[in-house]
Amino acid sequence: MHVLFLTPWYPNRSDAMDGIFVRKHAQAVAAMGVSVSVLRVHPDPAAKRIEVDASKVEGVNEVMVYTPESPAHPLRPATAALNFLVGFWRGYKAVERRGGRPDVIQVNVLTRMGVMAWAMRMVMGVPYVIIEHWGRYHPWRNEYKGAIRRFATETSCMAAERVMTVSEDLGQVMRQCGIKAKRWCVVRNVVNDFFFSGERTPRGAGPCRLLCVTTAAEWLKNTTGTLRGLKRVADRGLPFHLTIAGLERKTVKSVDEAVSELGLEDKVTFAGEVPPEEVSRLMHSSDALILFSNKENAPCVISEALASGTPVVATGVGGIPEMLDDLTGIIVPPQDEAALADAVCEVITGAKKFNEEAMRKAGEAYSFGNVGRQLVGIYKETIAK
Repeated sequence: MHVLFLTPWYPNRSDAMDGIFVRKHAQAVAAMGVSVSVLRVHPDPAAKRIEVDASKVEGVNEVMVYTPESPAHPLRPATAALNFLVGFWRGYKAVERRGGRPDVIQVNVLTRMGVMAWAMRMVMGVPYVIIEHWGRYHPWRNEYKGAIRRFATETSCMAAERVMTVSEDLGQVMRQCGIKAKRWCVVRNVVNDFFFSGERTPRGAGPCRLLCVTTAAEWLKNTTGTLRGLKRVADRGLPFHLTIAGLERKTVKSVDEAVSELGLEDKVTFAGEVPPEEVSRLMHSSDALILFSNKENAPCVISEALASGTPVVATGVGGIPEMLDDLTGIIVPPQDEAALADAVCEVITGAKKFNEEAMRKAGEAYSFGNVGRQLVGIYKETIAK
């Protein structure tokens, strides 16, 4: 079986983290003994002409096509579309040379690649499935709009053999937008194996070790609100130390100011941008993960915490309630800093009991083996029709 992933997001020479979750899905399928190719076409400021870069990474044939950015003029949209189509054709021919004609196509992230899969189905008869990661369908994002985009999305979803989403919440939101499909299902994102295999550092007699893995998108992650909530904990005299990963202190002004104004300098450490292996180490040496986001889809950091046996305190937004239960975490309302403080106090005092075995079991849903087997089963069903 040869599976072709079509995706607009994928690690590339400009951004090693772009669409890393798509690469993990591809590697999970390849680990099942399936031939997997990936095709990504994207404009690159450094490209002077259409460039096709083919390589093999962890058993996956990756074909990255870089197209030149079109100059600003009235014909720019037409030029960009032409570059995309020519680049796609050249990239696909490279895929065929390396792996042969695909038996099934997986579209990762709509809409453009969904249109290409629909066209290939019409011309070549190759069936396709879709997996959507993008949360743009949520009303708070207000990014799913435009008659052409809606028509193309709905058409490609209707023709797909199955539409998968990384959370049930995302699937429900898509259906509320009027998107229909033959079959829907949930396929989780993948967690690296080292999150499962690391050794936990037992909690000692010192302060409770809290971890926050965040980004500079303060409107989304609300790291400043996290600090305000923890100030309430400090005022109760309970000992803790927070490590913030993914962010330097000076990156977000409100975060920098909050640390000083709330008097938390001796209780907060900024780890900055860290690789996944370091995130795993931090997870295994922390007593709880804090995720006080205003909005989320299906955050990988929660599945990584579960795989590590680390309990989670998080807001009940997006797909988070699907990921946690009473044995694995505490869910609080978004922006409710008092509720966050109460939950953290329960963690510190031990009033709230978690079950590490339950966490590890929940984390298994995100393992390479489980996700890979699920995807391969879907491909076999698709081909058999």
